Amino acid sequence: MTLPTIKSPNFAFLDSSFALFAILAERYVFDDSNTSLIKLRQFADLLARDTSVRAGLDPSGLTFEQTISMLKRQQLIPPEVRGKFWRLFILMPFLFSHPLLQLPCVSVNPIAQRIVFG
Repeated sequence: MTLPTIKSPNFAFLDSSFALFAILAERYVFDDSNTSLIKLRQFADLLARDTSVRAGLDPSGLTFEQTISMLKRQQLIPPEVRGKFWRLFILMPFLFSHPLLQLPCVSVNPIAQRIVFG
């Protein structure tokens, strides 16, 4: 599969498979915040799986939470990184489905943004 060429000065240092999700998350942050967060989640999932493989672990068949737990047990990610992953994957689906947080927004919902990104 050939990845589309999308350029961003913020993510030029990333491998193209990682860069695609990061650039798309950046691209949609103001126009379509839900799509932006989905791309961010995809980026984080790819990053966690890549970290596992580089450490000689097999993440195939594991959920994101299981992959993060495996990385935690092997002491491959610090607590602050685990916290960001947890916010992104566990809290975010709740935030965007909870009726009190379904606020119309010009940009990313500020309440959800504060909880997800700290």
